Amino acid sequence: MESVWEYRALLLSGTLVTVQLAIGSLLLSVLLGLVGASAKLARNPVSQSLANAYTTLVRGVPDLVLMMLLLLFLLLLVLRSLLLLMLQLLMLLILSFLLLLLLPLILQTLLLPILILFLPSLSRLLSII
Repeated sequence: MESVWEYRALLLSGTLVTVQLAIGSLLLSVLLGLVGASAKLARNPVSQSLANAYTTLVRGVPDLVLMMLLLLFLLLLVLRSLLLLMLQLLMLLILSFLLLLLLPLILQTLLLPILILFLPSLSRLLSII
């Protein structure tokens, strides 16, 4: 019993998170239920058929399978986002590497003609000084 007393703050914070999650889930489910009920009662046949299809699908699929499908979908979204981020970072790395490789060539191509043009003027200026 003493070991439980030592972790009372952690247990209370975990209980608070659990209650917050339960209340949030309840509010979200009531909101989704109201949206679904209003769609079924609507005069629009498209919204009625979508609501009926959703209801049939959710009631026809076991909860565990539905949770696994939702988890898989969320995992695919996260992996897709990470893959896109990795591709962007790879492109940035490749462009930076190419710039570092080509920078001396670019500087030589741009600066050499300028130096050749101004070299006589520069040598006269240096001879005056």
